[in-house]
Amino acid sequence: MGRGDDARFGCPASYVRRRFCFKLPTIRDWRQSARGISFLPMTSHRKHTGGDRKLADQRYALLYEHRPWIEPLLERLGERGLTIDPLPVRRMLLDPAIRDYPYALVVNRVSAFPGGTGNPRVIFTVLAYLSRLESSGIPVLNGYHSFSVATSKVRQVGILSDLGLRVPRTIALHRTRQLPEAAEDLTLPLIIKPNVGGSGVGIRLLETASDVRAAARDYTLDTGPDGVCLLQEYHRPWGDQIVRVEMLQGELLYGVRQRIAHRVFNYCAIGGHNAARGPLGLERFTPPPEVVAAAADIMQRAASDFGSVEYLVSERDGERYYFDINPYSNYAPADVVGFDPLDRLADAIVRAAVERCSKVSVPHG
Repeated sequence: MGRGDDARFGCPASYVRRRFCFKLPTIRDWRQSARGISFLPMTSHRKHTGGDRKLADQRYALLYEHRPWIEPLLERLGERGLTIDPLPVRRMLLDPAIRDYPYALVVNRVSAFPGGTGNPRVIFTVLAYLSRLESSGIPVLNGYHSFSVATSKVRQVGILSDLGLRVPRTIALHRTRQLPEAAEDLTLPLIIKPNVGGSGVGIRLLETASDVRAAARDYTLDTGPDGVCLLQEYHRPWGDQIVRVEMLQGELLYGVRQRIAHRVFNYCAIGGHNAARGPLGLERFTPPPEVVAAAADIMQRAASDFGSVEYLVSERDGERYYFDINPYSNYAPADVVGFDPLDRLADAIVRAAVERCSKVSVPHG
């Protein structure tokens, strides 16, 4: 293929943009594909691998942002006889008039702050896309509601508060010059962070009133892709440790306790490393039953099929504070938790696909 071609689609990039446009293909496109005209990624060609024939006869899609993060999951799904179309949001062009999608199930593996795309504003197109899929009757694992919670810290605070869980006091605002006014009823120190964010991006510690006033005058302050930020009371974790409770279909998958550095807010664990400071102090941890029950309630409110909840015990008052709902997690390494979490996730996706294909029949042309 030439420089302007896209190997994932098996045709010139200009043709993909004109004909495919990263809408899920129409039924007409799909029927043409069945006659040998492919508008789908090369990996999407059906290949029966010895699994359930009915499962192999349907189509499934996985929405993603960063290919290396999904390769291990694709491998595990393939081992289970499920071939799935990987759809990169980086190339997304959405045709909202389309209703006829050929997929029996879509899995959303786009993170709340998709840095792999180079443009976090793609989340708004992803939200519109998920909404369109669901309004067309296509079930989505971690669908529109889940993603809307993931991409709004304001909504997360609301869910946690509605469930009667303790959360740091928070004020949301869209005009940073109002920071001193917003801080009047809060107790220092504070942090300011974007409403849409992840991996600690844009979080700043404000320890004094003068820090707050300086931030209000700082026009370089990162307020994220939607321009909304949160001013929040800062609770330094007791022992500089946070706890992540990973859930899968309403059940505890595992818990980990993670040692962090003071003033460092990137808690992202990818292969046991923190992007800000190298190796992590990760250890398996069994959360108390009331925490597991709370995490299950949170996942239900967020309509998340899989995801994590994070909390800390505050040095201020010794109380437990929940501070993050994350429907997308890069799982902790198997040598930390004692098993491969991706195996469990792949099993859950296959179960959902089997259940779905027993209820619907997608046209074959």
